[in-house]
Amino acid sequence: MKYSILLVRKKAALQYLPLVAPLHIYEFNGISQANGIFNDIDPGLHNVVVKDKMGCEQNVEILIEDKGTAPLLVVDELDNLKECGDESTFVKMSVSNGGNGVKFSLDNGVFTTNNFFDNLNNGPHSIIAIDEDGCESIPFNFEVTGSSEFILKYINERICFGESIEIMGTNYSTSGVYLDTIPSNGPCDTLIKIDINVRSLITAQINAEVCYGDSIRIGNKVYNSSFNDNQILTSSAGCDSILNISVRMLDVKESFVETEVCAGESVKIGQENYTNDGTYSQVILSDSGCDSTLTIRISMKDEELCENGVCGRYYIPNVFTPNGDQINDYFEVERKNVTISQMYIFNRWGAVLFSSNEPNPKWDGRFKDQDAATGVYVYMVRGFCNNHVPFFKYGDVILIR
Repeated sequence: MKYSILLVRKKAALQYLPLVAPLHIYEFNGISQANGIFNDIDPGLHNVVVKDKMGCEQNVEILIEDKGTAPLLVVDELDNLKECGDESTFVKMSVSNGGNGVKFSLDNGVFTTNNFFDNLNNGPHSIIAIDEDGCESIPFNFEVTGSSEFILKYINERICFGESIEIMGTNYSTSGVYLDTIPSNGPCDTLIKIDINVRSLITAQINAEVCYGDSIRIGNKVYNSSFNDNQILTSSAGCDSILNISVRMLDVKESFVETEVCAGESVKIGQENYTNDGTYSQVILSDSGCDSTLTIRISMKDEELCENGVCGRYYIPNVFTPNGDQINDYFEVERKNVTISQMYIFNRWGAVLFSSNEPNPKWDGRFKDQDAATGVYVYMVRGFCNNHVPFFKYGDVILIR
């Protein structure tokens, strides 16, 4: 029977190696296990028993000695960078736990009491310490780097699009990383790394609509007519930026309404009531948000027609619900032997929301492709009877959603 003992930092490992390979049972301090390897053994006297399948056993006492703690390396000084004109490199080591007779080895070399190593070559290096009991430290690994050919300097510059910058006699106008060398009378030339960043040209587009007679200020100019222009402005980074501008002047809209009234009656168009014949005009707000001119011609209706009411039958509802349920979704005139030739819808401020000259028009309760809000609106319809006598009606209608 052979055995070996390995002591590592106060904990030992014990391995029994039988000369033949029968089935063995191992006991370590009275605890059985299936193999002869024992780990994490504390220092002291230990009892090992080995039994084979025939019942034969061997009893061995093992003394594990405490050799103390392995050395812990400490870096006192380190210069591992070679610079042009100063290629000296060195490392000075010590141990923190004050072990006796500590020796040091560089790159698996001979262990000596020397703890200072200099003139190190480029590349990786490793230092190990060992004390007089043979306990080794964890290696300290480091690398020596550097170049003995150049002194390296950096230049970073940012310029605007379309500009250039001169550095050491060379003009640069595009982004990139460039290298230049300054020869030296000494052992080392100077290598310059130049990083040029060209800021992008900033462009923006502005489209504006202006009511006739108004003006708008964009950038540093005022526009009062349709115009395509561009301006060069200074950005926050101090570079030029291009602003493309398109201004469209909206034309004045003109609308015409003609109607008849009976004597003693009045008609409300927009925000005004009219009782006498004549031609009138109003300035109202168009669907584009600009002022527009509405020309109104009022004529007096024939007295007999006013008295007898010779016409077909029609009914104008006072409420509708455009909610998509196919019931009462439109504002329209229910009629018989009557043709509606014109319809206007106004909001409470007199702005035109809907107008149509199509025969028998109807309003779906929308304005500029958006649902009009629930509320009261003013209608004005114009048509003619079966005897071709014209008529005009106006009033309020309630929109409910």
